[in-house]
Amino acid sequence: MTKVQAISRRLAYGLLLSGGLLAASPVLVSQPAMAQRPAAAAPDPQLFALENRRLTAIAAQDAAAFRAVLTDDYVHVHSTGKVDNREAFIQGIQQAAKRVTGRGPLTVRSYGNIAVITGQQTNQNAVAPGAAPAAAQTLYVTQVARRDGAGWRYVSMHATPMGPAPPNNAGAFTGYPAEPVRALTADQRAVIALEGRRAAAIAGKDFTALGNVLADDYLHVYGGGRTGGRADYLKEVTAAPRVPTRGPLNVRVYGDVAVLTGDLLNRIEYPDRPGTVLDTYVTQVARKVNGQWRFVSFQITPKTYAR
Repeated sequence: MTKVQAISRRLAYGLLLSGGLLAASPVLVSQPAMAQRPAAAAPDPQLFALENRRLTAIAAQDAAAFRAVLTDDYVHVHSTGKVDNREAFIQGIQQAAKRVTGRGPLTVRSYGNIAVITGQQTNQNAVAPGAAPAAAQTLYVTQVARRDGAGWRYVSMHATPMGPAPPNNAGAFTGYPAEPVRALTADQRAVIALEGRRAAAIAGKDFTALGNVLADDYLHVYGGGRTGGRADYLKEVTAAPRVPTRGPLNVRVYGDVAVLTGDLLNRIEYPDRPGTVLDTYVTQVARKVNGQWRFVSFQITPKTYAR
């Protein structure tokens, strides 16, 4: 049974305010704090401990601590749309300026040994004492955690900047590379086929077929970090038709949950303004129930990094 649980307290990189509650906005100060557990109906508390360990690893730029909270097959989608594996991500954290990281309210959807965690994150580079604070960046984040014999660890994280989707170079799009030749499992083929049906339904404006590939608890994270449920997404696509073009897709299957990542070119038509073409990167999560795969999550980030 799916559990959708809004976390009523805040995870933050910062000190707890008096009384044990965090302020309504993410707190940005100089020392990490442990996340508080909600008073009731909480997901596995070890998920909060996992996120606290990740925040501490960011603060310390600690490679060993990161390896302990990220799986070997970890995929990180940056707010620029750039994609790193675990070691490239850790190296980037070590080479970057130290930063302050704040978390807003989180929502956890639990599917057995997989948890999908969504919510805001604020990044702010540290500055020298007395210097003016650096501008903060607010992101919307989807994380996927897996529980195995080593406990909970992250297999995926995807960040999207909050605000208007920035322009990119999609006008020069010449096509994605061909799909590599790979030996796929039956579940991997099924998830890729599911995405094929989703894309075909969107391009063909068959919104009934589109609804059939989305779970009831589906969450869609748009290019500007705005979120919406299944009904909101169907309404959005109906009002602004689009034609998606997919690049090579990577599917990691963990029992009855799969994480699909890959390139997406989105050609969107708006009724009241010029259309747009965005070259983006996407993370999707699918779940199999009674032998049928359905998407439970989608997050998209326009590519803005130098290529």
